Amino acid sequence: VESAIVLPVLLLMLLFMLDLALAAFRYNALGEAVRLAARTAIVHGAESPQPGSSWGPATMAGHVADGSSVADALSHHLPTMTAANVTYRVSWPDGENRPGCRVRAEATYAHQPILGALIPYGPITLNATCTMRVVN
Repeated sequence: VESAIVLPVLLLMLLFMLDLALAAFRYNALGEAVRLAARTAIVHGAESPQPGSSWGPATMAGHVADGSSVADALSHHLPTMTAANVTYRVSWPDGENRPGCRVRAEATYAHQPILGALIPYGPITLNATCTMRVVN
């Protein structure tokens, strides 16, 4: 009888902790992907050595599944996340992509809980932002 009372509570707590661990993993992966996207943008500035590979200063935004160059930079670093549910935005706050100007990369993902119907919290919005300076 004691096991019938304790076991469901214990399993629910275990699944809740697993869900929070998955959310933390996704948050860290999203942060790393945004850092890598910002780094890719800073090396594709106005003085990029490869002709036609310059990014910016127009804002680039969309979903990771859209097939753009930013999406390609992000997509390989987002394990366990559906690419269509990850939105990104890369902007140049200084309005230029010359060396020394800033690049800001942002990404958002809505983490759906494993125990959605049993736990009273809804999707957790995960946001990551990184700002760097253009190097070339």
